[in-house]
Amino acid sequence: MIIKKAADRQDGSASGLVDYIGRAMDYIQRVNLDEDNRPTTWADNCLSDDIELSKLEIESTQKMNHRAKGDKTYHMIISFSPGDEISEDLHKKIVDNVCKDLGFEEHQRVCAIHKDTNNEHCHIVINKIHPKTFKIHTPYYDGYAMNDIAAELEQKYQLTVINHSNEKNTDKHQDRMHQDGVKSFKLWVIENTKNAVEKIIKEGGSWQEVSNELAKYNLQVRKSGAGLAISDKDKPLYMKASSLIRSFKKLGSYDDSITTPDLVDTKKYERLPVTGENELWTKYQEQKESNKAAKAKVYKSFKERRSEVYVTAKEHRDKAKANKSLKGPVKMDIYKTIRAATSTRLAELNKERKGELSNLKTGNWMEFLQKEYNEKGNIEALQQLKKSKIFKPKFKNKMSGTVKEEGYFNKVDKTGNSYEEVGTDKIFLVDDNLETQGQSLEVVTKLLEIAAEKYSQPLVVDGSEQFIKAIQLAAHIKGMKINTPNQEKQKNQVEQERDISL
Repeated sequence: MIIKKAADRQDGSASGLVDYIGRAMDYIQRVNLDEDNRPTTWADNCLSDDIELSKLEIESTQKMNHRAKGDKTYHMIISFSPGDEISEDLHKKIVDNVCKDLGFEEHQRVCAIHKDTNNEHCHIVINKIHPKTFKIHTPYYDGYAMNDIAAELEQKYQLTVINHSNEKNTDKHQDRMHQDGVKSFKLWVIENTKNAVEKIIKEGGSWQEVSNELAKYNLQVRKSGAGLAISDKDKPLYMKASSLIRSFKKLGSYDDSITTPDLVDTKKYERLPVTGENELWTKYQEQKESNKAAKAKVYKSFKERRSEVYVTAKEHRDKAKANKSLKGPVKMDIYKTIRAATSTRLAELNKERKGELSNLKTGNWMEFLQKEYNEKGNIEALQQLKKSKIFKPKFKNKMSGTVKEEGYFNKVDKTGNSYEEVGTDKIFLVDDNLETQGQSLEVVTKLLEIAAEKYSQPLVVDGSEQFIKAIQLAAHIKGMKINTPNQEKQKNQVEQERDISL
């Protein structure tokens, strides 16, 4: 079961949105449709079950609120898996449950059940203006709440269970992981404790049981502002409790008197790469410590040399001051010269310091791996980069084929994809495919040269119309066979038909 909110309309009237699900009305009027295909409609918390009268009633209620400027109507869709058999009564129970959990229990609504698609679904149009208080209600973080509600109702009514993860794109809680390939505290906590905590809550456990479970990982629950946080006991590491699981509310309010046991043998968070600890990681840590010590020496040396400059300047000033033969204006010029010389020398020292420090930059884990491959050709560093990457870059122009020769380019970026520079453009090797944003003659020519060595013919090319035409022309001159995805599809269909006929 999936519960989702439809996009807000600029026209926030109930009439507009009820007309949006007006297919229900159309089905009723189109008597030529089979009885099974006609939608079932009803209204809740309205004076009449007649849809048209309910629309007028909702509009009248909305006009009683003059302060709300946004959309006053909430349109929601509840969709079911193909295998679920949902009766009309069950539809109504589910709608009641969902509306109650979202805070719309007493609000006017119009509902319609659609069975004309593979997934039976129900449209619910809700008046966000309360019929008695005339106050507007907008659910807080409704998308997350809908996922939790759907998961609960699947269990309650034995419906098909699907994934209702509230973690978008493996959750942005992979924060550090996106940048430096190191597992974040938040992700580590979720991986180690989420399943156990969910089980405790589902079985009607308590905050004390949750605290006991978190204690196994040297974690504790603590109040933070108006909410709760999960933190490491020893280090300043924190995350919102709701980032772990949003159903903590089922445990009731958190009591400060709850104690977190001190366990001797606990698993603690450590900053480690997503690929696990390895020889390169050890080398990276050693280089960081070495550079840190070297930086400390640079800072100490600079501090001493700067002090020497100030001492020298003071000696010159004192010497000028002690010279009684120097008159006021002459003496002032000497002081000015001393200040200028001091500023110049300090600027030179600063420049020297920056130069020395620039050679002692370790960078993050991903940058270290990138440097290891680009400068030393370390294949293990390249493999670590490929395993650490969270996303694949998307390029418009692509070329692929049956690989006949493995290999990488001489440079690699932080996504773990090796590349070769062609003028101002780059040709990337992404999972054995050649990809580029460029489409110049220079890029196309180089691309074909690489493809001739790497792939067996025919080559498959996809991308912009200009890129495909340029590739086809260059390939024709070189006597190379090129197919587009459509040609490959047609070729496969012909082969399948031939196999069937045989």
